[in-house]
Amino acid sequence: MAEEILGTLAASGSKLGRDVFYELVFTSTRVIVARTATSTWLAWALLGGPLGGALGALRTERRRRKAVEHLAQLAPDDILAADKDNYQIPYTDIVKVHVGKRGFMPPTLRILTHETEYNLGRLSLGRLSVEKGGRRAGEAAFDECINIVRSALPDKVETA
Repeated sequence: MAEEILGTLAASGSKLGRDVFYELVFTSTRVIVARTATSTWLAWALLGGPLGGALGALRTERRRRKAVEHLAQLAPDDILAADKDNYQIPYTDIVKVHVGKRGFMPPTLRILTHETEYNLGRLSLGRLSVEKGGRRAGEAAFDECINIVRSALPDKVETA
């Protein structure tokens, strides 16, 4: 049976003082963490002030979208090989997945394996559906995020 992609989520975090953007690809056997962009807005802001910062953020978002479109065309093994910083976490290694939500802050995702804790940063809910059944957009998007993670790891997900 071929490996199937169950769903994807966008995430972002900080690495060495820079914002890094990821696509979390949930397959039938593993989650692949694929880097899509690294933010350059701070350098642009230092060089060009607020306007430079805004231009840098727009440039980063354009690169991220282009990378996500490219990854959507690839098979899981090709996604993993697309960038030296991409890595996989096999489901057999995962003990627990924690999706945290604090008020107005974006939810966070943490995966614990037998040997490592992966703090995958903030989840971006903007791409997910914005309205479901009359509920607030943020709640509906958060529920959809949980459903994607649970489709891959039904008995290992906890929320807070």
